[in-house]
Amino acid sequence: MDYEKIVYYLCFFIMTSCNFSNKKEKIPTNNKNTDIFYTKSVGLDIVRFPLIKPFDITSIDIKESWLLGIGSDTDIYADNISELTILKSYIFVHSIGRTIVGDNFVLEGWYIVDTKAKEFLKGFATEKEFSKYLKSIQIDDDKLVWRKPAYLYKQFKETGCLPWIPNCK
Repeated sequence: MDYEKIVYYLCFFIMTSCNFSNKKEKIPTNNKNTDIFYTKSVGLDIVRFPLIKPFDITSIDIKESWLLGIGSDTDIYADNISELTILKSYIFVHSIGRTIVGDNFVLEGWYIVDTKAKEFLKGFATEKEFSKYLKSIQIDDDKLVWRKPAYLYKQFKETGCLPWIPNCK
């Protein structure tokens, strides 16, 4: 082996075996789940946090471009998510920016995912339609506590828990 290869392999070994990052002390998790769906926070090129199984939310840049989908499935049910909340078996999503409701592009959309229903996704192009539907399923608008996805991701990454994750405190 020549000198350049030895130096290359030595540098490669040193760089891959040493940790050059400033490690923060990891906060112990209260997540007692053994299901990886409720514990995984990253994928190949994405960050994620779980909603109600099998739904999760993912992003490639944390601050924006959050997407609602099902695990590794490539279907996207809502994009440009600005805020979301979960109540009972429902996931509520508000998207700002160009998004699709039904077959139409709109600048703002509200979505309800009923995780127990076969036809699980309903989308609305106006807040008035959204509120009307909430009343029809006996949910008061005031009970919805909206959160930014980046805030929820940070909470999940730090604690391993979110209010709706089973076996978390």
